[in-house]
Amino acid sequence: MAKIMAMHSIPYSATASISHPYDYMNKLQKAAKIDGPVFIDLLCSCEPGWLVDTDRMVEVAKKMVDSGMWPLYEIENKKVTINLEPQMIPVEEALKLQGRYKHLKKEEIEEIQKIINQEWALIKQGKFWETEEY
Repeated sequence: MAKIMAMHSIPYSATASISHPYDYMNKLQKAAKIDGPVFIDLLCSCEPGWLVDTDRMVEVAKKMVDSGMWPLYEIENKKVTINLEPQMIPVEEALKLQGRYKHLKKEEIEEIQKIINQEWALIKQGKFWETEEY
């Protein structure tokens, strides 16, 4: 959503996560000073929807960021800033904590990993707006 919003020329668009509260607060402060519409897409674990134990919700959000599945970035006047380079832990570590993904087979998890790796390869090349066929 943040990319789509930026592509529609809003001055400030960003992603954030409950696992990185200082990053989120900084983005809120920046957004408050922007003249015009802003958008921040916040990753927040959902206990009933994600089938996550309440005491693990922040851990799950952190693993989503650390795996590269939820990148933390901001786009200001179409200039992209990556706020945190993910550790690129295996996506399986993020998925296995969420009951909503228990049905995934090993091959499907490997495909998700492949997609995440390809996305980050493009981002590192400065091709944030491009996608490849999987």
